[in-house]
Amino acid sequence: MTDEATHILVVEDSSTQAEQLKWILEDAGYRVSVALTGEQAIAAMEQQKPTIVVSDIVMPGMDGYELCRHIKENDNLKDLPVILLTVLSDLKDVVRGLESGADNLLVKPCEAPLLLSCIRRIVETRDIGRRGGVAEILVVEDSPTQAEQLRYMLAGHGYKVTVAADGKEALDAIRKHRPAVVLSDIVMPEMDGLALCEAIKADPQLQSIPVILVTQLFEPEDVRRGIEIGADDYITKPYNEKHVVSQLERLLARVAHPGGALNSRGLEVILEGEAIFVRPEPSQILQFLLSTYENAASQYRALQKAESELRLHRDQLEELVAERTGELKAANEILQQEMIQRKQVEKEIRKLNEELEQRVLERTAELATANKELEAFSYSVSHDLRAPLRSMSGFSQVLLEDHADKFDATGKDYLQRVQAAGQHMGELIDDLLELSRVTRREMKRETVDLSQLARAITAGLQKTGPERQVEFTIQEGVVAEGDAHLLRIVLQNLLGNAWKFTGKNSGARIEFVAAANADCGMRNADLGEDDVVYLVRDDGVGFDMAYADKLFGAFQRLHSTQEFPGTGIGLATVQRIVHRHGGRVWAEGKVGEGAAFYFTLS
Repeated sequence: MTDEATHILVVEDSSTQAEQLKWILEDAGYRVSVALTGEQAIAAMEQQKPTIVVSDIVMPGMDGYELCRHIKENDNLKDLPVILLTVLSDLKDVVRGLESGADNLLVKPCEAPLLLSCIRRIVETRDIGRRGGVAEILVVEDSPTQAEQLRYMLAGHGYKVTVAADGKEALDAIRKHRPAVVLSDIVMPEMDGLALCEAIKADPQLQSIPVILVTQLFEPEDVRRGIEIGADDYITKPYNEKHVVSQLERLLARVAHPGGALNSRGLEVILEGEAIFVRPEPSQILQFLLSTYENAASQYRALQKAESELRLHRDQLEELVAERTGELKAANEILQQEMIQRKQVEKEIRKLNEELEQRVLERTAELATANKELEAFSYSVSHDLRAPLRSMSGFSQVLLEDHADKFDATGKDYLQRVQAAGQHMGELIDDLLELSRVTRREMKRETVDLSQLARAITAGLQKTGPERQVEFTIQEGVVAEGDAHLLRIVLQNLLGNAWKFTGKNSGARIEFVAAANADCGMRNADLGEDDVVYLVRDDGVGFDMAYADKLFGAFQRLHSTQEFPGTGIGLATVQRIVHRHGGRVWAEGKVGEGAAFYFTLS
């Protein structure tokens, strides 16, 4: 049954086809008027606004696209539905129709049932709006940003919107309060959109609620599953506001005026060679096909744009190649000229190299002399510094021994501090001289038994503290190529530190081993898996890895001299010796659980 107040304006330059359309629509009970051109249609709409405009696309003067754009840009007419008629010879017709704002496109010659069905949906949607009912939409989306985008979009068109973060939350909400439509994303944690739709359609009390699925629609499986479980429609991301609202309106109109049911056997659908049985309404299947078509049209537009850009890039590339070819020709000419000059330049370079070699020899001799002078200066400074230190230490010792009765406890403490400072200064001088010597000392490479060196060093350490119970583990047969004297200094510093920083342990453990980089504990990413790494590990006080970059700097200490005596130069000496051997050194530790020092030698 139709509404006789519904006025349809037919715009068609062919009198025969205009009369045919008028007969079809009037036979269905609609009031019809005809305009032969777009200009006549505009004039007629200014006199009396119709309910719907049905317009041909190809017309003299103003065509159907221009007419549709004029309507949609006019504040008084923009809500007027427009149906365009086209022979659909090219997908561009559909694209241009969508761009102009058309509400639907039908193929000519137009079948009467399809035209009337399209008009009926538009009228039913209008009637829903006239009744003033506010449809409530439940948006199911785990992304807060996209959920808010949909909520804002739909609220702007008069819908009441509620949001659920996943399928389980949505199902609970639906059972408490029934919405008009459920609009759900497919990919969600917990219960996804497909499972939610299936649960709704399996519940006799909820199965009549329309469900629209939101998907990227890259896989046919999304369509197959959506149809199979009874989804009513789907939309694709990113959201097109006009498309989303249009689909909601059509769906609500279909719910308000259902078109009948299928027989009990359902409908067999072949998708990708697989037969499935579904029970949706025919209009639902049609809507799925239309949505797929709209998505394909969008992809086709993107493909055309990409093809146009590709042609542009190709033209630009050809221009660039031509330009570059000219540049290469010019460069070749310059190169030929340069080759003529190259022999002369090579002669000049050989002369400069000879002069440079001579200057290097002279500079090497100067550096050797400077090193000798620096060493003499270091010893002279050491001697000059030690003289006042000896005086400070000696006189403070005399005061403590011969005049102790004249000082109170504070005075004695001050004198003892002067002595300790003088002793520490002497140790600093010794360590600085040692650090200077390891840098200048000429290296003598040979095969060194590191295991034997380690045993000799630990034996000496045990003699300095025979009362301590320390378990030493020294791997047998560890050898290396290097300077024996310098490598002894490395092990003395590393084993000495392990001895010192395990001093508070009643049963300390210290070990020296060699292992492949892959098996050594703290693997070095700059080394190969099979490169040999030497390791000194203890279970002493350890250190905080946040300060590991300070360990190998001169005078850098992580513990006070009162707690653990020392000058803070030993590890700097270790690093310089290892670097002179072409190796690397690094450390790891944990407060209260010990430390490990690794080094390699080339």
